[in-house]
Amino acid sequence: MQRRFALFGTLLSVAGANTLAAQTATRCYRFDRPLGSSASRALERNDSTFYTLELRPDSTVALPGLESAYWRAQYAHASRWRARGDTLVIRISTGLVGWDLALIEQERRWVGTARYLSDAIGGPPVVVPVHAVAESCLRFSR
Repeated sequence: MQRRFALFGTLLSVAGANTLAAQTATRCYRFDRPLGSSASRALERNDSTFYTLELRPDSTVALPGLESAYWRAQYAHASRWRARGDTLVIRISTGLVGWDLALIEQERRWVGTARYLSDAIGGPPVVVPVHAVAESCLRFSR
């Protein structure tokens, strides 16, 4: 049985560690905006499934609030995270749409930007500020 480590992001500090690479991901985080399939906040305004991410130790990212196994698999296939210095870099994607996030830790929360990804051509890039806080992953246990 594969053990699930829920975790998006706060990476708990290892004693004396100065970089994200030397930390362990162990939590889920809830964002202040939906990170679903549209750059428009209005389309997911009432849909809480796109607010929480789970970062796993194998560098994969899950959207644990999604009920559909099909859509969980679509996002899991193309979504990844990595640490780059003090920055947490996350891609949430189905391969056609998604978000690229760049976050830093500030006062026990993560702040940064999210850039909307789409296979559609045209228009200026959509870049929005985002904030995230730790959230219990227990409610997502399947």
